[in-house]
Amino acid sequence: MRGIVVVVALLLVPVQSGVAAAAACRPARGKLVVNLKPGATVTDWVTMLGPVLCRDVVVSDGLADLDLGVALTGKKATGSQLWSAVRAALAQRGLKLSQRGKQWRVSGLPPAVGGVRKLSATSYEVDRATLDGALADPGALTGDVEVALVEDDSGAIAGYELTSVRAGSLLARLGLRRGDLIEAVNDRKIDGLPAALGAVKALRSASRIVVRITAYGEARTMTYTVK
Repeated sequence: MRGIVVVVALLLVPVQSGVAAAAACRPARGKLVVNLKPGATVTDWVTMLGPVLCRDVVVSDGLADLDLGVALTGKKATGSQLWSAVRAALAQRGLKLSQRGKQWRVSGLPPAVGGVRKLSATSYEVDRATLDGALADPGALTGDVEVALVEDDSGAIAGYELTSVRAGSLLARLGLRRGDLIEAVNDRKIDGLPAALGAVKALRSASRIVVRITAYGEARTMTYTVK
């Protein structure tokens, strides 16, 4: 067989800042032996193809962890054939692959899952019907999570910590995790049950929800746009 045979594994060095760098490489010729299992993400694919084809690929926020829906294990194909397969898979999901010079960009809106669309690690869109349904049935919502009241060193209430979040639940889809300490919602400090109930009530008419969280000593702000 002519050319170079390249064996590419699924577990590659993670892409930093959504870029698969193709600096100082020589395009592979001939067939590539590809091992990308079901569940391979956009990042997995561009991390593989970028250096192999000497192309810089930038992935927009919210798309890096998207399952591309293409699995090739032990398959042989040319680089151009693989690139075409990726382009077709992206197009089926309404995503674009555009070129500017030597740089390619994967862009578009990620698909919504259960009424929630992840735009980035800290930014989400939520369908109004999904939010209203959850608020109308608080029993089901609270069944997906366990919480604990947390006090600071002075004895004042610091917020509610999520001690358990059911996988696949609405809260999990919203990017909330075990260990998150909910400190404030839309600038309303969650310093007790009345404040928590007031914050939940205010969500019924909110179009934008900002949640201040601390987890394992690190602070982050989650932003949800209700549409």
